[in-house]
Amino acid sequence: MNPASSPRPEDWKIVPSSSDPSGGQYFLQAPSGKVYPTYLAAARHLNYFDSNQADIEVLRTGLKLEGWEAKTGLPKNWFAKVENERRQFLSHDFLEFTSFAAAYDHLFKNKDNFEVDDLTMFYSSFSRPLPTKPTFTTKPTFTTKPTFTTNLTKLGNSNSPKTNHLKPANTTKTTKYTRKGDLTYSKLKSLVENGGSKVEIDKTVAQLLMEGWVTYKNLPKGWLRSNPQNKSTAIQYLVFDPFCAKFGSKHSAVGTLKRMGLGKQYIAKFIVGDSDIEHFLGTERDNDWVSGDETVPQGWQIRNDKNNSDPMAIEILSPEHICYKNRISALSHLSLETARDVYSREEVELIRSKLSHEGWVDHTMTPEGWKINRTKTFSSFLTKDGTVLDDYAAALKLLKDPKSRYTTQDKKNFVEARDGIEYNKTPMKIKVPVFPENKASAGHKKVFLPEGWKFENLTEKLIRITAADGNQFYSRIKAIEFMIENNEDPEIIYSLWSTLDEEDWKFGYKFVPLGWGVRDPAIGEEFLFLTREMEVLINVEQALDYIENDDAYTGEDYKMLKKWNDNYKDVTWVEDEDIPKGWKKTEDDEEEEQFLGPFGTIVTGRVALIEHLIKQNHSPEEIFALWGTLDLEGWMNDNKNLPLGWKSKYFPELDEFHYLSPLMQVVKSETDLVKLITDCKLTSPDEKLMVQHLKKWASNNY
Repeated sequence: MNPASSPRPEDWKIVPSSSDPSGGQYFLQAPSGKVYPTYLAAARHLNYFDSNQADIEVLRTGLKLEGWEAKTGLPKNWFAKVENERRQFLSHDFLEFTSFAAAYDHLFKNKDNFEVDDLTMFYSSFSRPLPTKPTFTTKPTFTTKPTFTTNLTKLGNSNSPKTNHLKPANTTKTTKYTRKGDLTYSKLKSLVENGGSKVEIDKTVAQLLMEGWVTYKNLPKGWLRSNPQNKSTAIQYLVFDPFCAKFGSKHSAVGTLKRMGLGKQYIAKFIVGDSDIEHFLGTERDNDWVSGDETVPQGWQIRNDKNNSDPMAIEILSPEHICYKNRISALSHLSLETARDVYSREEVELIRSKLSHEGWVDHTMTPEGWKINRTKTFSSFLTKDGTVLDDYAAALKLLKDPKSRYTTQDKKNFVEARDGIEYNKTPMKIKVPVFPENKASAGHKKVFLPEGWKFENLTEKLIRITAADGNQFYSRIKAIEFMIENNEDPEIIYSLWSTLDEEDWKFGYKFVPLGWGVRDPAIGEEFLFLTREMEVLINVEQALDYIENDDAYTGEDYKMLKKWNDNYKDVTWVEDEDIPKGWKKTEDDEEEEQFLGPFGTIVTGRVALIEHLIKQNHSPEEIFALWGTLDLEGWMNDNKNLPLGWKSKYFPELDEFHYLSPLMQVVKSETDLVKLITDCKLTSPDEKLMVQHLKKWASNNY
């Protein structure tokens, strides 16, 4: 990239690299100040956010400087280049394909967006592989004594070095250590084990990321994993902090970590972090955990889920400091195959024995290790490994699956017991959990600070935090920034972060990126936003600009906040006794009502609000109270002509009635209403019960 001659859009600059100002490396800089290392990175970012098309076209011309060429046979605005004797392709929307097969597969799957000739020409032009040139391995010259690392699997027991014969590369099997990624890993391992600088280690990790390794949000700090393109390829793992190692599978990683003597807590967090099991870390310092409760195993803790209005909602904390939303998630973790060497059979059975407090009980007619839950009209089932099956049909399907290992007797018992286990005329009731209030939680949250630090409450809201070196902070945010800069213990930093609600920051809002905090505006003011990077943004416009210009965030993050702001602004929100506590509604009676939830959720209409409350497990009292106000939107009871619990609404402009079921389904004609009786798509227990009621009603009216 040349600052004098390289193309650039209007008002853009070509600037020297900040890390190497005199090294001749240049970057592109947008008018916003955002810097891009390549033309491709800039074009891809602008295209993602639907930016100025003229700027994108200028950047497209710069791709030639990075080796991309427009060739005969390519679709419009596509490019190709050869790198490491492999042909690569770049699509019109800047997707990279590292092989002909990947590019052609993309064209075929999206053939409706291309001309027929595009596929034909592409195939005829590029399907043949590039001619390979024979390459030879020659003896290198060393100025110092080299250290060899060889794979002796096929070389017998000899420890003597082997002579390198001159052979074409395509006739010799390529060994692992010759691949580019393994050279980078070897460099990283050397740096870590020999005390290399953090700058060099970070640069080498960045190179691994460019070569296909990825970070994964739930893995422990310092871990990467491979990102295979097909499911048959095993996922590999790589750790570079606090030691450096690479593993061919998760099972191999767990075994090695255990042999290295790493603690149970570290290994347990690694296993659950690389799984789909819902869990949370960093909550062990919260002061509302209750110990010694009989509904969890000894050493475990429990509390009410403060973010869920359902009185049955709980959270449990394992001795390894892993927080689960329920006992089933904990059982799923402990039952994983990779966890067998970490948790004993007794530990697994102990957590399984506590499932009765969530309604899961044994039954003689289900397979060994299964449990049944009869707390609803239709039973659900739990397999031995912790998989939940929503109803009898799902359980029977699993039993009949040829790939499953259930016996003929298991299937026979389950089928014979259907009448007794599928439906519950009187659902079982569970005792609502009640935990003693932790006295410390009634006041300010307990704060954990580094050694030598001091925390003071000057007034109800004003605090002062004094660091060991005498620095003073009157805001938790400033103290956290200082801790991060000085590499303090992450758990201590999180402890202080978790008290930001004392400064009116709220987390969990649906319209901002994950991990952001929001402070509600005072009258006449605007929302404040706190990013994951500890930046305070003073309005929505600043937040949108921040998201657009930071690669850590996606276009979806941007669209989500913008859509929410478009619905929220210029509207007056008021409280109303007819809607649940914490919700507000629009004041304008001429427009269709909108409702604003405690976490920023906006829904339109009371029908949608009730549907949302049902999904969020709000109390029946709140839902029923709102159901009784649907007449404000024209939904009326008609027990004479409709099934029990249904409502109807007349639309004058259409000259027709619509019908509303107790499950919040809107049906637009009597014909559709009757069709529900035979609708095979309605499979949930509540829907099946509704169909039973419809059949009874239809037998009396049709």
